[in-house]
Parts: sequence; structure tokens; C-alpha cells
Amino acid sequence: MKILVVFTGGTIGSCYNDGVISPDSNTRYKLIEMYKQNGGYAEFDAISPYTVLSENLNGEYFNLLYNSVKENINNYDGIIVTHGTDTLQYTSAVLSYMFGLCNTPIVLVSANYPLESEKSNGLENFSAAVDFIKSGNNKGVFVAYKNNGEHANIHRASRLQKHLAYSDKIESVNNIYYGEIINGNFIKNINYT
Repeated sequence: MKILVVFTGGTIGSCYNDGVISPDSNTRYKLIEMYKQNGGYAEFDAISPYTVLSENLNGEYFNLLYNSVKENINNYDGIIVTHGTDTLQYTSAVLSYMFGLCNTPIVLVSANYPLESEKSNGLENFSAAVDFIKSGNNKGVFVAYKNNGEHANIHRASRLQKHLAYSDKIESVNNIYYGEIINGNFIKNINYT
């Protein structure tokens, strides 16, 4: 299983510096290291077309991300894009419109806190994305995200709702997610349409 990880910044690629959360190019590879230290296995390649907090994204960054994915989509069993939660829904929609019918699963992941925080769900979201890709037969663009008190859900990227104010929850339209990861296994939601 060969997976490309596209690091773009956001909280999942940030750390605390003097009480401020900011992108850190050294932090991004920490996610893969944490995954492997936790017993996970896959062959990873990594690229970073840019590093930015997601609230600072614009069309230039979308083009860089599009080109990075397009150049690599046929060379991997799956692609994981790390991203900030603030504009996750918008980038998810953009990638869904660009690659929604592709045969290679593309999964976006983010984190509610930097990876160094005990409250962070970043590693769980990344692990869920890897497990989802390993499950096979899933085509298109998705988001893996674990809300507090739930299993990691897999959402269709074009079906995310915008964030509620002061919340780090990710939800699909009508709260109907595509599936969930339970004990490392992907379980499709029988109510998904």
C-alpha cells in the first residue's frame, strides 16, 4: 500500500510558539512518525506544495494543490491531504469537483489542536484516512474526521456542512456520513445515499 501525503499546513501541521499556533515545516513529518510509532504501517511519500493556515487560502493555493494531486494521482493507492479545519469544507468541495470521479481515493484530514496537544484528534483522523484507503474500492474525494465521543467518520468531501460557531465538529449534510472507522475497519453507513 503506497500513499502520498500532501502537507499544506493548518493546525495539523502547526505547533505552539509563544502561545500562538503557527505552521511549522518541521512538524508535518511528525504525523507520519506518530502513525508508525503507534503501530501503523503503510509506505508513504510526502510533498508540501505550500504551508499556510487555511484561513489564508486563495485561488493560487487551490491551483498548487490541484497540480500536486493531478501529477501524482496515478502513482499511488491513495492520497491524504492535510489541511486546516477553518476552511476544510471549501477545499474539500474544490477537490471533489476536480477529482470526484477519480479511481484513486483522496482523503482530507485536519486536527482540532496541534499534534503535540493531548486533545488533538489529528493522529486519529490520519489513521482513519489510512484505514479507509486500505479498505479498497472507494473512489473519489473524502474527509476523515473524529468528533469528540464518536468514531472517526468518513464524509463525502462535497457533502460537508460549514462549521458552527465555536465548534470543531465536522458534519455531513443531514448528518449522513459515508461511513466510519471502527477498530481499523471501514464500515459503510447503510443510511448513506
